[in-house]
Amino acid sequence: MTVEIGKNATMKCLVLVSGTLPDFRWLKWDKSVTFASKIKDNLESGSYQLIDRRYYHSMQSGESYGSEVTITNVTEDDFGLYTCYASNHIGAEYNSAFLSRYVRPTTPSTRGKNL
Repeated sequence: MTVEIGKNATMKCLVLVSGTLPDFRWLKWDKSVTFASKIKDNLESGSYQLIDRRYYHSMQSGESYGSEVTITNVTEDDFGLYTCYASNHIGAEYNSAFLSRYVRPTTPSTRGKNL
C-alpha cells in the first residue's frame, strides 16, 4: 500500500475459514526486516512492535472474520512492513504488506522549450 505523508492508511486482512472469531494482532517490524520470508524466523525474536489495539478492530464480512488497522497522519516512521497475525484454538496464520511512501508524479517542464 502507498500513502502520502500526512494522510491516513488503512489495511485489512480476512480469515476466509474459521469456526470462531480469531484473535487478531497487528505487528510493525523494525526497519531491519525488509522482506516477508524472514517473518517466521523473527516472530520469536521480537524484532517487531505490537500495534496498540485502539488503532485496529475486528470485523465480519459475510461468513469471514477480519481485522482493519488505520494509521492516522502517516509519518516517515510509519513506513515499513506490517503483519496481521490471526490465531484461534485451531492454529495461527499471518499475512504481511508494506506501507510505502507515495510520491506524486511530476510532469516535465516545457518552460523555455519550443514545441
